[in-house]
Amino acid sequence: MSIEDYPHDVLMEYKRLWDEGTLHEANSNNREAIKCYLKMMKITEPDPIVFNRIAYCHLMLNDVKMAKRRLHQSLELDPDNTEALHNLSMLLIDHGELVEAEELTQRGMALEPNHPGHWKNLGEIKYKQGDHQQSIQALATSIGLAPDNYDAHHQLALAYIRIADSDNAHREFLRAIELCDDDGELLTDYALLFFVQDRHPEAEPYLRRAIEVDSLNTRPHHMLAHCLIEQVCQSGDDYEEDMISEIMDLLNKTLELDVQCGEAWYLWGRVMVMFRDWKTAEKYLRSGIEHGTAHPECWALHSLALSKLGHEDEAQEVFEEFKRRERKMNGIE
Repeated sequence: MSIEDYPHDVLMEYKRLWDEGTLHEANSNNREAIKCYLKMMKITEPDPIVFNRIAYCHLMLNDVKMAKRRLHQSLELDPDNTEALHNLSMLLIDHGELVEAEELTQRGMALEPNHPGHWKNLGEIKYKQGDHQQSIQALATSIGLAPDNYDAHHQLALAYIRIADSDNAHREFLRAIELCDDDGELLTDYALLFFVQDRHPEAEPYLRRAIEVDSLNTRPHHMLAHCLIEQVCQSGDDYEEDMISEIMDLLNKTLELDVQCGEAWYLWGRVMVMFRDWKTAEKYLRSGIEHGTAHPECWALHSLALSKLGHEDEAQEVFEEFKRRERKMNGIE
């Protein structure tokens, strides 16, 4: 039965509930929006478009399980619903379920080959699968269809980094930032490219902007601290005292946000090494290791601190672990 075949009073109530639901969504009252959408389907019948809206509301409530369920229900009613195919694929990509995500994306592309979202999803899938050349091709196709999607430019920049094409990575990052300069993750990722190239002063303004727009995210805080530490180390004794104070403030803020941030503990350890406070350095560097820092240098500095404190046997063991991790990072083992 088509929606147009229902009595006029039912249609009017259906429209009223839809308008009320979308208004609740606009005001971030997603639970109330869901109630309206469910009432709509009680007075008529299940509708894939309404299920898509319900799924979106569940996502806004961080209820991923229910969002997936509602999108599956949408596709059960209409297997060719390209919006549901795209949204469910995107959701699965975020949670690492790449096989099903790719199958849904291919279905969507067969139905709507010029949909930029399908190409972007394919690019992200290939990126996560390690096929960076195919990722670049898919993301470039998506951008060709929707040139102003800053997130596609961001993802393409990350793919270029993976194939060591820094010129194109810079170009895509700058285009993404031109389109959207208030995405903290985008700004922080661009700063990381400067880190890789040992151009820390150029990373600094992007990290400051990232903190400004995303003040509760630990990553730009500890990365800015790292950026300033590198500049202090490169300047020798010719650095401003205010830089040290700011580094400490940034690391304290990071640990205030997440006391288990291994990167912050590692960087605190580096600061203590700079001041030759070996006892405190050893404690902080050990915390960095315990909390999962990705920096092999943490093991090297921890070994140094242990040696300075006279713990030679443990220092040697930690140094061997440093060498193993460095080899692994360099692809030697």
